[in-house]
Amino acid sequence: MAKWHAVKGNKHVETQADRDFARQGPLVSIGREPPQNSTDNRVDDTKPVTIKYSKKHITDTETLKKFFPQTPWISHVTSGRNKSLIKLDKSIGEHLEKGIDVLIIEDYNCTGLIGDPTQLFPNTVPGTDDEYDEDSVKNTFMWFMRILGDSKPASGKGGSWGLGKLAIPLASSVRTFFCVTTQETSGNRYLQGQTHVKNHTRNGEWYEGILYFADDKLADSTNPHSWQPIKDKSEIDQFCQLFGVNRGETHSGTSFIIPLPRLDHKSGASNMKHIALCVLANYAVPIMDGLLTLIIELEDGKEFEFNSKNISKILSTDILPWHEMELTKKSDVNPAWSCKERMIELLNLHNAINGKIPSETQKLELNATKAGSDPPNQYQFVLPDKESEEFKIAREEFHKGSFIKADGSIAVKRKDNEPSQGKYSIVLRKSDNLSAEAHYYRDQISLPLVNKKEAISTDVSSLLIVSSENDNPLGEMLRQSEGPAHLEWDRKEVRLKDYYEYGHGTINFLRDIGKKIVEAFNATSSESEEIWADLFNLQTSLDSGGGGGKPPKNNLINQRNFSITESSTGFEIMPREGCEDLTGREYVLRIGYPNPYSLKPKKAPDPSWINVHHSSNWSVDGASIDFDITAHDNEVCLDRVRVTIHDEEFKIIYSGLDERKKGQMKLDKLKS
Repeated sequence: MAKWHAVKGNKHVETQADRDFARQGPLVSIGREPPQNSTDNRVDDTKPVTIKYSKKHITDTETLKKFFPQTPWISHVTSGRNKSLIKLDKSIGEHLEKGIDVLIIEDYNCTGLIGDPTQLFPNTVPGTDDEYDEDSVKNTFMWFMRILGDSKPASGKGGSWGLGKLAIPLASSVRTFFCVTTQETSGNRYLQGQTHVKNHTRNGEWYEGILYFADDKLADSTNPHSWQPIKDKSEIDQFCQLFGVNRGETHSGTSFIIPLPRLDHKSGASNMKHIALCVLANYAVPIMDGLLTLIIELEDGKEFEFNSKNISKILSTDILPWHEMELTKKSDVNPAWSCKERMIELLNLHNAINGKIPSETQKLELNATKAGSDPPNQYQFVLPDKESEEFKIAREEFHKGSFIKADGSIAVKRKDNEPSQGKYSIVLRKSDNLSAEAHYYRDQISLPLVNKKEAISTDVSSLLIVSSENDNPLGEMLRQSEGPAHLEWDRKEVRLKDYYEYGHGTINFLRDIGKKIVEAFNATSSESEEIWADLFNLQTSLDSGGGGGKPPKNNLINQRNFSITESSTGFEIMPREGCEDLTGREYVLRIGYPNPYSLKPKKAPDPSWINVHHSSNWSVDGASIDFDITAHDNEVCLDRVRVTIHDEEFKIIYSGLDERKKGQMKLDKLKS
């Protein structure tokens, strides 16, 4: 017998775990997270995973009340502290009286949530404190249904399953979901549900922010989190029949049922056309590769299927309403947005990177980076000799409009292992402005915010893919750098910093390698001369912008505090061994061709002269940079940044200088 379990609070804890999903909105969350989890848990590798989205209106109000009872479910969900979370135009009771909409997400050719459903905590390997045993690692039921916040430790796969689950309830106006899963390993079928709200009070008592729909008995009466999933065949059959769920005992996989899907304007989880566009914008590559099939079923029962055989034709037509998607969402890039031109170009790039149009594709082999040095310092070494025949041919073909496919590798060094080479592939070509975009894929999931959906260079389209197949260490490193929403490579991610050397630089390298190739193609031999002899000029007699040329005493910089290394496109600043502690100090870092402007100019320097405010060119660890330094006219100076030191061990890397020009940089200590 099933019922809702509310957990009495014994500690008042509020979490921000849902912040990333709430910020990106329910449409992006529900369009990105389920396909990733499904494609990571395929049964038959020779067939695609199928994921189906459908929307149904449930009118059996009497049976609905069994799953949404006033006590305890409605009374907890509508508790005072939860009212701001509930996104409904009228009360839950009024909706139930008239029937409700549900969004259903189902996958096929998948394992389902496998493992022991009664396991509450991962087991550690004897003799270790943080290494999980094999059964615990494979227990996806535990990672998805019981753990919130920790990451499933599967090399190159999955992600933050403990957080990824939040994409499901956050798509519901009542923060609730049900799950029916049939395990491929055991053949067992289970039903369970959860509600995620705030810590709240009811009848004068505090309760935790999570409710469980489960068996009416707890496995351990002393632990309310030890709920047991429903196993009774008749109960599960009744549930599936009511909600129109196709999850039989012989169909391994998982079905999610989301009651009252969010109706947010253009970012909700209720518009089936928008869900289709979101999935296509983020998973076009695995669909093209035959790894994923998408099915969208409308309320009238009509189905639309997108697969490797028809996606090319569909993308080339005007059937899909891309014009209904907004480019930005609250001034940020909308990951669900794309357009017909960019999708068609992505198809072309995909065909080129997979060798399907060899007559239109020119290959270019890149040299591997060397261990022990930050990758952005090695661009000159990585690119082929500009006088080589291979490079000349590639440059000529690029300017003719051919695809250029470059394969390379980066030395990846985990702090606990020897370095190994991680592989990547990038294809690029000249295109028109409408279709130019930098597409990034880690395995089979896009990272649309890596370059904010912009092109790597004006009118150049590109596709970079890093696969985790064959235990590619680069793919694993990038997975560790993704935040809970898997939208970009976050250089500040704790796991990246803790596990890897040169993690920041590796991400910068991948973001910029396409741009560096294009710059090399566009450069002439005379522009490529060595011109970096006096890049750095850290004078103690800095120009303060005042009379006499002698700055105030507290603007002087002790050069012995800094270790500065130049590269062809920038520099690296670190504390010199034995220097004084710089924690808490602030500096203005100015850059110019060939010299920086004065410290406090009357007018902000012309941005066409130099602009260092592209955050992708900066990698900062143990410090922070702010783009807020102004001139006397209060306009922001785009040729400088404010640097604040937070840790004794810090590193600041800038890699955005033009290697064809002379440049200098100066550090000025801000007044206390």
